Amino acid sequence: MRANLQDIVDHIDMSQYDFLACFDKQTYAPVAVTLESYRAAEEEKPFTDFPYWQHKELQLATEMEEDPERFISLPDHFDIDDYRIMEAFCFTTEENKRNQLLNCVRGKGAFRRFKDKINLLGIVDDWYAYKNEQYLEIAKEWCEAHGIKW
Repeated sequence: MRANLQDIVDHIDMSQYDFLACFDKQTYAPVAVTLESYRAAEEEKPFTDFPYWQHKELQLATEMEEDPERFISLPDHFDIDDYRIMEAFCFTTEENKRNQLLNCVRGKGAFRRFKDKINLLGIVDDWYAYKNEQYLEIAKEWCEAHGIKW
């Protein structure tokens, strides 16, 4: 069985927010639940406390909580240095754009200024393609470290 590397990348990207993303060794696929659902599973809250549409996710969260050997946590924002990736991207652009980008990635608010600047420069697609490539490399390294074939 082989894992879909892009699915893993998408789940890694998702785990940067309010999600817990793991690789399910049983299904050989990445899965994710909201942190709210995972906390509910930890606290053994009854499904009836939640809307019906959330029950499937709560079931998965419960499985993640009860069978931790089955699931491997994917890299999250604590494991990935998005600032380094953003800064490295600056050096892939032509000099004029590079200087503008490097000026905006310093100090507080760097991520917001960076996103504003790539919009102004018309290189949003370039940024997301670069970020995806970096996340693919992270996913490959993670798979190799955990014996996951892709």
